[in-house]
Amino acid sequence: MKKHPSIIIIDDDEDLLEVTSMFLELNGIEIKGKGYNGCDADNLYRQTCPDFVLLDMKMPDYDGAYAIMKIKEQDPNAKIFVLTGFTDHPFKKDDVKQIFQKPYDVKKLLLEIKQAC
Repeated sequence: MKKHPSIIIIDDDEDLLEVTSMFLELNGIEIKGKGYNGCDADNLYRQTCPDFVLLDMKMPDYDGAYAIMKIKEQDPNAKIFVLTGFTDHPFKKDDVKQIFQKPYDVKKLLLEIKQAC
């Protein structure tokens, strides 16, 4: 039996986080955790070892750049998808698998996750 891809979703916009997670779950993606800042991302990645990380960049306290740095320290091969409303990115392009500009197409996001498997 084929394993469903797993993901953690990190975004300080709770509504967007819930809608995205529901859509992905309905389409066969296992949601291993949800968080609201970069510190949550780091902790959830350590605890759950997901196949993918879906990460907002601009968040209070600890932002997406912090999360990318911490996740890549523990797993240089981590597959990170970035969600952002901004065009400037405080990370190296090689650190992320894909960048989705907000508002983003959830069907395209789902396709990219499945193709990355």
